[in-house]
Amino acid sequence: MSAGLPRELNNRCRQVLLQCDEFKDYETLIAVFVTDELLPFKYEIRKANNPKQLVNFCIADLIEKLTDRGESVLAILLATLGDKYHPGDRQYSELSELYETVKNAIEKLSQSTSTFNQEKCVEKRVVGLEEIPEIAVWQGRTQLIDKLKTKLLQPGEQPNYTNILPKVIALLGQGGIGKTSLAVKLLESVGLIFKPPSLASESPYDGVIFFRVKEGSRFDEIAQFFFNALEIEAAELANNAQDKINIILAKLLEQRFLILIDEPEIMLHPASHALAGYATCEEFGVLLNDLTYKNHQSQIIITCREKPSNLADSRYEGSQPDSELVHLETLGGVSIESGIKILQQRHLTDSDEDLEWIAQSVNGHVFLLTQLAAIAKGKPGYLRKHPELVIKNAAKLLKVQFERQSEEARELLQRICILREPINIKGLTFLRLYTDDWIKEDCLIKPCELEKKYKTSDVEIDKTELIITRLVDNCLVESYYDEQECEHYYGLHRVIKEFLQKELINNLPALLQRVYLYYKAAKNIYDNPKSIEGSIPVFCKEDENQSG
Repeated sequence: MSAGLPRELNNRCRQVLLQCDEFKDYETLIAVFVTDELLPFKYEIRKANNPKQLVNFCIADLIEKLTDRGESVLAILLATLGDKYHPGDRQYSELSELYETVKNAIEKLSQSTSTFNQEKCVEKRVVGLEEIPEIAVWQGRTQLIDKLKTKLLQPGEQPNYTNILPKVIALLGQGGIGKTSLAVKLLESVGLIFKPPSLASESPYDGVIFFRVKEGSRFDEIAQFFFNALEIEAAELANNAQDKINIILAKLLEQRFLILIDEPEIMLHPASHALAGYATCEEFGVLLNDLTYKNHQSQIIITCREKPSNLADSRYEGSQPDSELVHLETLGGVSIESGIKILQQRHLTDSDEDLEWIAQSVNGHVFLLTQLAAIAKGKPGYLRKHPELVIKNAAKLLKVQFERQSEEARELLQRICILREPINIKGLTFLRLYTDDWIKEDCLIKPCELEKKYKTSDVEIDKTELIITRLVDNCLVESYYDEQECEHYYGLHRVIKEFLQKELINNLPALLQRVYLYYKAAKNIYDNPKSIEGSIPVFCKEDENQSG
C-alpha cells in the first residue's frame, strides 16, 4: 500500500527516516519495538543489507498494519522515534510533523479503501434469499462441505478457470434428508452472508441466486425471474424460449454467478411416466440442459429428490450425465453421533441410550429428527414408549414419492423391504419374479435346485436393472459398489424399509410374508441365519402359525 501514499510524502518519509540513528541496522531498529502498540509487529520488518533498504522495507511492511484500536503502526513508529529526540532538535520537529501527515494520509487511504470495498460489495448480486429456510440447528457433514467446496473452487482458482470444475452439483436424496440445508451451508462457505443479504468482497462470484421451483410455474415466469435476478433488460429481443435461454447464458458467461435451484422435482415427470425424470415443461428442461453443456462461467447447485434426466446429453437418449460437468451427490442421513447432537441442541432430555435409539430409528434423517424432537420436547422417554410415531411422521414424506413410481417399481420396493442385507441384481430379479407357485408350501427346495428350475433370463435381468436404476435415481433405494465382487448391491434406508413393512407387508406373497413375520417375532431381529437349516422355519408352514 506504500504506493498508495502520495509519491512526495513517500519520498519524504524515506529521507527523514534515513537520518535516524535507529536505521543504521536491523537490530537497532527492532529494539525500538518495545511499547504495547509496537511489540506485536517487532518481527514484521524484513532484514535488509543496508540502511536505505531497511527504510524501504520498514515503510512497505508497516504501511498496511493497524493496531487493535485501528491506529497506523507506521505513524506510531514515527511518534516513538520522535520521542527519542529533544523538542528543539530538527529530527524531533520533522518526525512530529511527519507523524501527523502520515497519520492523516493513511486514515484517508483506509476510508477510500473501505468505500471501494463497500461499492464492490454492492455490485455483487444476491437474489432470492428470502425464500431460503432458516437453519436453526446444524450438525455433521463438515467433511462433505469441504469436499463439495473443491468442486466449486480450487486453490488459487480464478473465474476464467471454471472449465476445469463441474458446471452442476446435484444434491439428491429423500425429502427432508437435508439437501437444501447442505446447499445453504455450501453457499455460506463461498462467501454468502444472510443477514443482511450480501456477498463477501473476496468471494470469486459476482452474485448468488436462489430459485425455488414452484408447482405450475410456466417457463416465461422462470425466464423473467432470471432476467430480473441478472438485471437483463433485453427481454424484448427474445422471440422464443431458446432466445431467452441464450440471453441468460450470455449474462452467465459475462459474469460468474452461483445459482441454487431448489426442488425441481415438482416439474419432473414421475417414474411411472414414459419420460420419467424429464421436465414436464420442455423449455425448462432445455434450460437445465443448456446450463450443463453450453459455454458460460457460472455454476449451478441443484437440490432434488429425483435425478433430473435433463442433466444428460440431450443428443443421446438414455445417456448419463457427463461426470466431469455434473457432480452427483446422493445424501444419506447424518451420523448417529450427529443425530444425537441435533436432538440435544433441540433440548431433548432423554437418556443417552434413548437418544441413540431415536437417532438410529430414523438413520440420521434430519427432518424426522426435527419432528420427533418437537413431539418429545419436555417428555423424556415418550418416543421410546411410542415407536410408531417414527413411521407415522415418515409416512407423510414417503407416500408422495412412493406414488410417483411405476406399479412394477412399487411392487419391487415392497419385496425389498423384507431383506436384511443388500442384494445384487440377480437376487433382485429372483425376488421380483417370485410367486407362491414356485414352491410347494409343505417342503423346501434347495436354493441351487430352485435357481436351475427358475433361471432368470438376461431380458428379465435387464428389466430389473431398469426398474432399480430409476428407484436409485429417485432416492428410494440405496446402492453401493463392491470392489471385490465387482457388483452393485442394493438396499433400503431404514425409514423407507419400516414404512413399507408397516404399510404394505400384507400385499406380499405368502412366503415373503413369512420371512418378515419370522424375523419380526425373533428375540433379536438382527440375528441372521448361519446356514440353510437355520432358514427352514421361515419356509415351513407350521412355523408360520407359531411365529405369527
